[in-house]
Amino acid sequence: MLQRNPPEAVRPSPWSTPPRLIVAVAVALTLLAGCRSTTTEAEDEDPQPMNVLFIIIDTLRTDHVGSYGYERDTTPNLDLLELESARFERAYSHSPWTMPSIASIWTSQDPKQHGLAVWRDVLGEQHVTLAEVLQENGYRTEAVVSHDIIVAKYGFGQGFDVYDSSALRLGKSLQIKSSEHVTDCGIEALDRAGDEPFFLAMHYFDPHKRYLQHEEFRFGRFKMDRYDAEIAYTDHHIGRLLDHLTLAGKADDTIVVVIADHGEEFKDHGGRLHGWKLYDEVVWIPLLIKVPGFEPQLVDTVVTESDVAPTLLQLLDIPIPPSFHGQPFAVEEDHFVVRDDRTVYLETYFMGEVCKRGVLHDDHKLIHDCNNDHWSMFDMVRDPGGSRTCSTTPIWARWPSTRPPRPGTRRCGRCCWRTTPWTPPSPACGSSPRRRRSACAAWATSTERPGRRRPRADQR
Repeated sequence: MLQRNPPEAVRPSPWSTPPRLIVAVAVALTLLAGCRSTTTEAEDEDPQPMNVLFIIIDTLRTDHVGSYGYERDTTPNLDLLELESARFERAYSHSPWTMPSIASIWTSQDPKQHGLAVWRDVLGEQHVTLAEVLQENGYRTEAVVSHDIIVAKYGFGQGFDVYDSSALRLGKSLQIKSSEHVTDCGIEALDRAGDEPFFLAMHYFDPHKRYLQHEEFRFGRFKMDRYDAEIAYTDHHIGRLLDHLTLAGKADDTIVVVIADHGEEFKDHGGRLHGWKLYDEVVWIPLLIKVPGFEPQLVDTVVTESDVAPTLLQLLDIPIPPSFHGQPFAVEEDHFVVRDDRTVYLETYFMGEVCKRGVLHDDHKLIHDCNNDHWSMFDMVRDPGGSRTCSTTPIWARWPSTRPPRPGTRRCGRCCWRTTPWTPPSPACGSSPRRRRSACAAWATSTERPGRRRPRADQR
């Protein structure tokens, strides 16, 4: 009987793959492709922009801050911040009182550019503010203020999603202790921001007169002692805000700016308070800027408050609007580049009565008293306190535009930077602010508002 050989086992082809293996490989490749896609998307995604915490302290003299050499322990929290910050040794305000100074901070313009000169002037919508620029670039913008002269109705709320002036419900700004409330509102604003990039502007008013006493911060009973107590009280509550920023995990992603709007005089040049003069005790201001990743440094060059806004935009890689006239600080990898001193324009037209303007450049300061048409120049190296004038001869070569008017012309009223035809003295050019303004056609036709009341003496 013929036997057949058993059939040979079918051998798998080297090019064939079991179905389960095919599925496993397909799943693995899909997951790998997903991982690569996620990694690519993460690499292509823009990094989270840095936040900005902007702290303005009203009426803070630079030489009463510990990191600037003050012997009293008035600012321990600011001194700790200074260890991580760039400290600007020669920062100046354009004006010695609140409204024009803060307008200069937000618009990066000096007073003759933004036009705010007397109380109840309004910051017009034609002026672009730092808050508006950041808001247009996706930032949540909030402000907490504690002075009735910078409330929203005067135009200072432009660009802010939330403009909180609830501190004024506690009472008149000159009669209350508001720093605790301001910090509480600031902490709530930080919590509301969540993961959004934020710009939070904080205004602390307490160092302003009337120098209320604080039992926990007592330095003495005289006015300057109580002033220092107000500074220490404000510093304590700023410390609470900075601590919360750290606890919220946002300190490493937040630029912190601390600046004053102006200083305060204690008989340095025969007077008190601020607004009337352009000496260093009222226009020399502290300025600290902490940038994550930057080395602490001392910047010993002349800068001004209007330089801060364009510098922040430069750090955030946001285009600077053409209306910003401040000069941004040059930046390298982890520090600010020391630049040449800039020229700083100074001006006060305070209470509608006092008119002074000045120019600060290099080591000299020139001041023009427009009411008396008196010019003074000070050597800020040989005479830092500005106690005696020096010759004005060298300054005309540097700044020909500051040369006194030629015979036959005069300066008049608010428009002290303009020249108007000279007329013999008359009642219209007397000491009354209203008469002096009406004597100048440019002022009367361009900025006079019907029904404007004279500001109270306790307002800044």
